[in-house]
Amino acid sequence: MGKTNVFISQENKDLDYSLAEQYGAINFVTYTEFSPHKESLANKRLYEDIDTAMDKFSPEEDFIISSGNPISFSLLFYRAFRKAILKGVDKLNVLVWNKYKKTYVITPIQIKENTFFKEN
Repeated sequence: MGKTNVFISQENKDLDYSLAEQYGAINFVTYTEFSPHKESLANKRLYEDIDTAMDKFSPEEDFIISSGNPISFSLLFYRAFRKAILKGVDKLNVLVWNKYKKTYVITPIQIKENTFFKEN
């Protein structure tokens, strides 16, 4: 097992992520806000940032933190989810901030292709 990484969906300069360093090297995926405009250059940059992060992401050992815009995190999680399925990995490791304990908690999200949600 190599050195693990922590992928933070969107950097917020006002937050201190140093407690997440105990889980691996910090990787800020983007600082770009999602735009509702179809031809947005910001969205092009956001997708490129996520693609670059996912090239380095190992679903077997790395972690994800939700920070910033929920759409940015949703796009990142979707890509991580797909990569995990394609590699036959059955969970994603998400770090969730526990405000009472003032620390991150490992929260494994179990996944299986075609059984994640009930089909309608």
